[in-house]
Amino acid sequence: MISFNDKIKKGSRVLRSVLFAPKPEDFFFLTFAITYLCGSKCAMCNIWQKYKDDPHKNREELSAGEIREAFSRSEILKRARILIIAGGEPFLKKDFNEIILFLKSFNPAAPVIIPTNGQHPDLIEDKLKELMQSLLKQGNRDSVLYVGVSLDGMEEAHERMRGIEGSFRDALKTVEILRNIKGIYTGFVFTLTPQNYREFKSVVKLSKEMKMPLTFQFAQTSSHYYDNKEIHFNWDREQIDEVRDILRETHYFDVIRKEFLDFRFSRTFMDRLLSYNRYFLEYVLELAIPRGLCHGDTFVV
Repeated sequence: MISFNDKIKKGSRVLRSVLFAPKPEDFFFLTFAITYLCGSKCAMCNIWQKYKDDPHKNREELSAGEIREAFSRSEILKRARILIIAGGEPFLKKDFNEIILFLKSFNPAAPVIIPTNGQHPDLIEDKLKELMQSLLKQGNRDSVLYVGVSLDGMEEAHERMRGIEGSFRDALKTVEILRNIKGIYTGFVFTLTPQNYREFKSVVKLSKEMKMPLTFQFAQTSSHYYDNKEIHFNWDREQIDEVRDILRETHYFDVIRKEFLDFRFSRTFMDRLLSYNRYFLEYVLELAIPRGLCHGDTFVV
């Protein structure tokens, strides 16, 4: 039997979905997981277990042809200004190149962002070199492809978070390969958790030494995507204070706060802050967030 509290929560979710339902004209970016195949064993994510728990589930993945058919029927998807092609590990998708080539012809103006764990540097190099040649033949000379390589700390911390020995070395090898492929932009992506946030300063220092861009996000929970609802990222006041100090010291605090204040009424910018919870925005960045924009750990936009 559903409890009264559960009914209230469900009703609230339905109401929010109506009040804050996205409109076609507001459609900004699309995050599309093309596969759940993954060679990592991340401490903050259970995507890598999906096919291990159910080996037949990978048959449900859409092929390049099915993706082409579904996208071609949608006028709204053509409005996306950024396409994030995610996974799992997207480069493990057999028809990865075919999918990207279609998306670039379907929506040529939209930059394509591809997150990777960087554990397959040779495979990534082969696929992207072939892809860039195909894009040139397709006449898409101005394609913007950004590949974000996960780096969650220095060697010991990163490999503890990713669960794979040698993954730090592979990530560094991958970015060196990527920066030498014409037309590819790349940088590091750091996922903050209560277990690794102190590593952020070291990764900032490394990224500067390598002259590589660095962005960050907070680890999230999701029952339908990360499949990690049992994992709780509990930040206490002392840790949040320390995160704020680290962001100030590395100059990320002022950048994020300025951008938020400049674009606080823009839904497109709100989309970029999906990984920040209300506590982080209100306490760490000292911002007043309108009630109703946030729910739980993520924005409802």
